[in-house]
Amino acid sequence: MPENTASLRLIDKVNYIQERLRLITNIHINQLLLLEQKFTEDFEDLQQQLQQLEEMIRPVEPDQQ
Repeated sequence: MPENTASLRLIDKVNYIQERLRLITNIHINQLLLLEQKFTEDFEDLQQQLQQLEEMIRPVEPDQQ
């Protein structure tokens, strides 16, 4: 019986560690998804700003010189 008890305790510890690793992994995945979303929004904003700048610069280029 003591072997069974030790085995059960070991299984409980392994299950606990697995659950903690699952939680930590989910937290990191969520953080990465949030970062990806933020970078995507920033990139789209920068693309829009670049397009606006290009449109402002165009009229001044060949015709106005």
